[in-house]
Amino acid sequence: MLPFSAATLWRKVKAGEFPAPVKLSAAVTAWRREEVEAWMAVQSQPAAKRRSRRTAALDSA
Repeated sequence: MLPFSAATLWRKVKAGEFPAPVKLSAAVTAWRREEVEAWMAVQSQPAAKRRSRRTAALDSA
């Protein structure tokens, strides 16, 4: 479903570039579908629009 490896996924999670997972048990980790779908929607936007949206989010923090 995602165009990168598991190692890249975890690197993005650690960097705050991908939604954090939810630990369901010691052996099961999952992601909230809504958060992943929202992330995917942002990624499908042109890069300039993503930057302006990210800048707006940082300005409001």
